[in-house]
Amino acid sequence: MSRKRSIVYVAQESGQGEEYKIDIEEIRILSKEYSEEKMRILKEIAENPGTTIREIAEKIKRSEKTVTTHINDLKKDRLVTSKGRTQNLYITKLGEIKNKIEKHRKTITPTEISENIEQ
Repeated sequence: MSRKRSIVYVAQESGQGEEYKIDIEEIRILSKEYSEEKMRILKEIAENPGTTIREIAEKIKRSEKTVTTHINDLKKDRLVTSKGRTQNLYITKLGEIKNKIEKHRKTITPTEISENIEQ
């Protein structure tokens, strides 16, 4: 079965950006809302490649079981992978894109929208 891929361009306000080829399922994953805690875990893995569940649990002050549940969800969505006997955690390319999107996401309030329309 052939999976059709689209090209997505992710750019910062400065105009610098990167081009990615992703499929419709990956677009769904990138559009998905994740809890603050899951995004914090994703950020920790991005900043500390090879970290472990125990290290993350200690850092964010949550139980290993809670962190494991979140990690399993992130793995299912292909944002995170684990390697080695100790299951060290690494962010995937898709996870990097999601992390960048979240880092640069701006929440626009209804007031800001109406102000922009009136101008």
